[in-house]
Amino acid sequence: MIKIFANIYKNLVRHTYVCIDIVNTYCYNLKYQEKVCLVRFEWSDEKNQLNIKKHGISFEEAKEVFLDPMHISKLDHRFDYFEERWITLGVTSEDKILVVANMFFDDDGNEIIRIISARKANQNERVFYEQH
Repeated sequence: MIKIFANIYKNLVRHTYVCIDIVNTYCYNLKYQEKVCLVRFEWSDEKNQLNIKKHGISFEEAKEVFLDPMHISKLDHRFDYFEERWITLGVTSEDKILVVANMFFDDDGNEIIRIISARKANQNERVFYEQH
């Protein structure tokens, strides 16, 4: 799996990549330390619709969190998911701080980010994001 992260501190990851160009709805070219890699976003359309009903946040909007140069990802150890799940906290283009449950995969050297759920950050999560 390509690690597009820079600094690890107490199991937190501070991402430092920059969006170069939108390739299509689900893909971005990202430049990290002079290396350009393709990042593709994927999700279940059914879960996206359920998420919109429950939280008012589409996965299309949620993917903007990963373009926030200051977003933070943390491994989610709350439950035994039988897979490596992450919680990512970041800001959208509309200045919403979101919490996104996601997974990272590697596909022949390119990153795939699968979005599982997304919601607005609560007060404690907003304070945490702003302090880090």
